[in-house]
Amino acid sequence: MDRYGGLGSRTASEKSNTSWNSHRAVATSAAAGTTFDTSGKFAHHFDPHTGGARPIWSSVSVIARTATRADGLSTAFSMLPADSIRRIASRLEGVEVYVSGPDAGIRAL
Repeated sequence: MDRYGGLGSRTASEKSNTSWNSHRAVATSAAAGTTFDTSGKFAHHFDPHTGGARPIWSSVSVIARTATRADGLSTAFSMLPADSIRRIASRLEGVEVYVSGPDAGIRAL
């Protein structure tokens, strides 16, 4: 795990069922990268429904066919509960999601 609680490409590839010679991309979003208070409770990820800045996950890593898709999804998923992430990811071919939270280690969704 990297210093922000993200997976890092080596760990993501070890946890993934994806072959890394299949032209895939990985992106990790972690709110700890930019925070607005000293305790780190309020970050640069915002919930568009509430305006709140408290991500659910410490980090979210997404493996997808393009870096653009992986990056966008990892940021969006940081504000969503696990059931919503699973529902969206299941509709997207070739997308894998890994989250880390304050109460648990890294897990696949």
